[in-house]
Amino acid sequence: MEILGRLKLSQRFGILTFCVVAGFLLYGMWSFKTLGELKVNGPIYREIVQGKDLVADILPPPEYIIESYLVSLQLLEGDHIDQAAQINLLRDLKAEYDKRYFFWQKERLGEDLKVTLLNQAHIPAMEFYAVAFEEFVPALQHENMPAAVVAMKKMKLAYALHREAINRAVQIANKRVVIDEARAAGQIQFSTYLMLFILVVSIGLTAILSAIISRSVIVPLLSLRSAMKEIKKSGDFSRRLDIVGDDEAGETARTFNELIESLQIESVKAEAASRAKSDFLANMSHEIRTPMNAIIGFSELAIDNPSPEDQRVFITEILNSSKNLLGILNDILDLSRIESGQMKLEEGVIELDELLRSIERQFRLRAEGCGLIFTLSKHSVLPVELLGDPLRLRQILVNLLGNAFKFTERGQVALEVRQLRASGSKVTLQFSIHDSGIGLSREQIVTLFQPFIQVDNSSTRRFGGVGLGLVISRNLAQLMGGKIDVQSQLGTGSVFSLTLTLQMAGDL
Repeated sequence: MEILGRLKLSQRFGILTFCVVAGFLLYGMWSFKTLGELKVNGPIYREIVQGKDLVADILPPPEYIIESYLVSLQLLEGDHIDQAAQINLLRDLKAEYDKRYFFWQKERLGEDLKVTLLNQAHIPAMEFYAVAFEEFVPALQHENMPAAVVAMKKMKLAYALHREAINRAVQIANKRVVIDEARAAGQIQFSTYLMLFILVVSIGLTAILSAIISRSVIVPLLSLRSAMKEIKKSGDFSRRLDIVGDDEAGETARTFNELIESLQIESVKAEAASRAKSDFLANMSHEIRTPMNAIIGFSELAIDNPSPEDQRVFITEILNSSKNLLGILNDILDLSRIESGQMKLEEGVIELDELLRSIERQFRLRAEGCGLIFTLSKHSVLPVELLGDPLRLRQILVNLLGNAFKFTERGQVALEVRQLRASGSKVTLQFSIHDSGIGLSREQIVTLFQPFIQVDNSSTRRFGGVGLGLVISRNLAQLMGGKIDVQSQLGTGSVFSLTLTLQMAGDL
């Protein structure tokens, strides 16, 4: 212990690393020696390998049929796919299956596997591809969706029959492997126990050395933690650590003492910073904890529940909570960049129609999910392309629309776009978001664009959110040379209007 105490932390951990590596190296060398003593090329080994090759190489799951079925589903349901490329892929998969069938014919399968693979599995596969190329593909090429759907049903039936036959074949082959594996189980079990013994001994020795080395590190850390707890509990900044030695622990104690001295000098500023931090946490803690608790809770459920269907539900909830948490963090970072003057706008081409269509698709689905009506209206001829930051324009509109949906429990939300005026190469547009939600009073409108404010605390608890969306949107609008206006009456809904003057791209 005294010798270790004279060493730097890096040297102590170097000794520990050496012990760990040496222990596992010994385990690996002995494991290699033990496995080398097994009769790798003996008859039992060859029989096991032949049986497993039969399952792995001769009887793979029906990948070609599965992928062909998935490609067919994409052809049937996809709106933005290369139909010709997918059809060619379907033909390639058919060719690959034919090669697999010829491979089966050449192998010595045995009577039971021969009947299963060459008859019971092959006939449905041929029916699947026959329907695909004689009915399904022509129906798609002629845009005859009803016929395509009927053909897809036939393909699905053939696909199911093929998979059932393959599963039976795998079961037959697995039975052959079981007998061979049982013969080698005794010898392998003995070798496994021997390797486990070596591993346990290596880990035990490493743990003992780790405890000895870590003690020389943990004791100073515990002293540091005790001092920090005492200062936290009593608020007495006269507490100092004893400096023992010149290693990293001693340097840490010296730095800690210097820090406490500086905290005494800057106590007034520290208290002000603490109050600011408390105010920030009071507004943010609930919104951050909620998705974090959901992520942790559903992760535990997913670990404890092996059902794939349940795990898919849990993982979906984890993904949604993660997106919510990411949105909160993005809002905080955006506001920080705006207030520090580091928010830079990108100069690009805004394809207005495409932007509006994308937003309409996003919020139409959201409206259907919460029983609201969402409409998009264009009240004048709008320019096709504009110069500006399309990402930030979309962010403003999504924030305003998301706010409208959040505070609207029934009725509708509408987005109206109109051209107010055009002057030379510039055009002034107004994006108005109407909702039939809870509305705002005059007092609430006054504080609406302040950071971390959301109407009032009761609304924050009821509707969620950190109150940053509107202030970020207002600042982004100002950076783009525009403004956001609000018209609202408590209980009757609100209208948020974004007015921007942008350069038309075609006039450059």
